[in-house]
Amino acid sequence: MWLKRHRPELYEQIGYAGDLGDWLGLKCTGSTERSVCMLTCKWTFDPRPGYGWDRDFLNQIGMQDVIERARLPEHAQPVGVSLGTLTEQAASDLGLTTNCTFAVGMIDAYAGALGTLGRSLAEAPEHRLAVIGGTSTCHIGAQCARREVPGIWGPYPGALCGGFTANEGGQSITGALLDHITTLFAAGGEFGEDPHGALSNVLLERLELGDPAPNTHVRPDFIGNRSPLADPEIRGAITGLDLEDPRESFIKVYWAAATSLIYGTRAIIERMNAHGYAIDTLHLSGGHSRSALLPKLYADGTGCRVILSNAPEPVLLGAAVAALAPRADGDVLEVARGLSPGERVLEPAQDMRELHSARYAAFRELYAGRLD
Repeated sequence: MWLKRHRPELYEQIGYAGDLGDWLGLKCTGSTERSVCMLTCKWTFDPRPGYGWDRDFLNQIGMQDVIERARLPEHAQPVGVSLGTLTEQAASDLGLTTNCTFAVGMIDAYAGALGTLGRSLAEAPEHRLAVIGGTSTCHIGAQCARREVPGIWGPYPGALCGGFTANEGGQSITGALLDHITTLFAAGGEFGEDPHGALSNVLLERLELGDPAPNTHVRPDFIGNRSPLADPEIRGAITGLDLEDPRESFIKVYWAAATSLIYGTRAIIERMNAHGYAIDTLHLSGGHSRSALLPKLYADGTGCRVILSNAPEPVLLGAAVAALAPRADGDVLEVARGLSPGERVLEPAQDMRELHSARYAAFRELYAGRLD
């Protein structure tokens, strides 16, 4: 739509458009088939029988020609089915052979969700939420029932695996916000090459004595709120500063920013739980899972059990599950159960409950009732 509005001459030249996973499928096998994950999540396709493309909607936004222009199909392929074998050119380019099978793939965040949720999805899925935290954060839940959740993307049938419908919440900046805070304050340079690790140690030590900054709070939506408000215009805020030592101010703002990210996740969980979920377990992956501070905050700040996979790269694990699924007739959950590594469980600390309840109440006040 942006190309059609701002670069119409380029739009008129398009003969194919697709997400990365589908583009790789085309380049590797020559097939123009598309993944249900990518078409459903990114292209407004509804894979349920009798639905497909909503042409009335496409007409409303002036994109009625996109199906032909982008060479979009009328059907989507399930994640984990064979798309074919590598062409001779692809095999040569990749240093592989034409005996290699290319399986229908998925969006990176959904691969991360499959890598962490896959072994457990058949067990009370409505209680589970994959949290893939890095520069930004995706929150992916899935269950057999179709759930409409205001402010949360979806529902996306089949996007994670067959038989389940996904909902996706998100925060546009999370790790990026903490990086920004460390450069925003001059004192950020005092914490060495790994400021996040050093600050985590400082804050975990201070946390033993209570809230490190009870009067300092952050609204983390510096570039808008994706979920649950779906408001691109809202902006961030820092409250509770005074003229104390700049190093102390920096530590307090960093703490307030870190907790605000967890409270954003808590608000997403509350919205999903009000519309058919019962989330009490987070499957955490990405850079946030490797922090000394953030996993504890996710558990204590949301009141949820946090499961940390021993897989160093859950996104790659989920992609491997999809890649091997053709050997199991496309049953990605069976493959996931066989590939899943060990995991450890972090329970919320009950003695932190009052601290986070007070901070979360202050966090909600920064939204002037919009989170109600």
